[in-house]
Amino acid sequence: MTPTEMPPSPGWLSPSRRTGLVLLSLWLAATGWAFGTALTALTGADRGILAPMCALPWLLGCIGWAATARGSDDPSPLPVVGAGASILAALGIALPGVALGAGTPLPLAGAAVLAGLVPLAVRRTVRERAGDLARVAAAREHERRIQEEGITARATVTGLSGPGLVDDEGRSWAEVDLGWTDASGIERAARIRLSFPAYDPPRRGGTATVRYLPDDPLDVRAELHPDGVPQDARPE
Repeated sequence: MTPTEMPPSPGWLSPSRRTGLVLLSLWLAATGWAFGTALTALTGADRGILAPMCALPWLLGCIGWAATARGSDDPSPLPVVGAGASILAALGIALPGVALGAGTPLPLAGAAVLAGLVPLAVRRTVRERAGDLARVAAAREHERRIQEEGITARATVTGLSGPGLVDDEGRSWAEVDLGWTDASGIERAARIRLSFPAYDPPRRGGTATVRYLPDDPLDVRAELHPDGVPQDARPE
């Protein structure tokens, strides 16, 4: 995805994820049945040992269900069903199995309550996801405007903080103070965090190219000139 592409809105799970959820749901129901059976068929020390062992596969299935239903972290058409909603859904799927294995309808009441809570939790998560995508879209639209509608000006380095650590590519970072005159003839100044080759840090009096929107002249994008040669034209 390029910086100017808009992220898609949330959609529904892919077919492969839906298939995975069906299989995991069968697993959760079966492990719930095993757990319920262990609670009623076993007594004494056997129940204390084997019942938790029957619960372990359910916990693993619950984690798998949550991971499959969660979707992708990146902006994509997949929904992101939160971990909380996924765990509630996995528990609700297992409870009918527990009721069947234990021979009691009480777990079904819990499953009915969860059946009402899970859609609310999913709706909230998808709403939050849509908000995240909208913020990403707004940020990318802002970058597009700076690229396509922005004004370029020559700036001068007026100050900088000490360079930080050098990364694997031999570059460092510093807070660089830049000053320039905008298209209206107003003197502007901004402090921007910029990277540069560690062997050639910016110096007072050095030059840079800044690009900004006329309606937001202090939100700038800057490029230092290692050779000190001003670039008044927009870099290609």
